[in-house]
Amino acid sequence: MHKSRSRKPLPNGMEIGLLHLSDGTNVKYWFISRHVQPGRGITRFDSVDGRSAYLHGCFCCEVSVPEFKDWSELQNYIAKWDGSTP
Repeated sequence: MHKSRSRKPLPNGMEIGLLHLSDGTNVKYWFISRHVQPGRGITRFDSVDGRSAYLHGCFCCEVSVPEFKDWSELQNYIAKWDGSTP
């Protein structure tokens, strides 16, 4: 699990939060579980400079990721796990 993460589950089943990257930047995320919406579930990540990335599948009930050095390392993680089933 990401040690530097702030998260909040919402009443509608969505999870929102921040990943605190090692380079000092924060990445916002929104996660919808496959238990809330049909399909694999989806997570959207937004960087402070306006870039967005989507991870389809990978997580079941909450976002659980390792620590990342920077946006590029997060992108590599997304590319590796996109489309996987939890």
